Amino acid sequence: SQIVADALYQIGRGFAMEENFVRAIEFFERVHTEFPDSPIAADALSQSASAFSRVNKPREAVARYQKIIEKYPEYVNLNRAYLNIVDVLRDAGSNAEALKWTQRTQEAFRGKLP
Repeated sequence: SQIVADALYQIGRGFAMEENFVRAIEFFERVHTEFPDSPIAADALSQSASAFSRVNKPREAVARYQKIIEKYPEYVNLNRAYLNIVDVLRDAGSNAEALKWTQRTQEAFRGKLP
């Protein structure tokens, strides 16, 4: 049922709002794993990536953002996935990688505002 995916997502959002990002990740990951074709799956993946960055797991965060780019090329917030990768890498001290993603972002959104 579509309602289950939405309910899991909202539970995850509740935990994120409480700043319990570890628990939030559990629910966001379930949405994407159990309901990958749900309209909310890309949002859940984005929220999961954000939560991973907040619990100091930058590699997991970047992997989730990359998955959004690969799996959901028409995602309305696709630009945020690119820009968030840059931010996560920069915050982790991986400046060379962040610069590479800056270039990728410029290429992906040439002529557009990312």
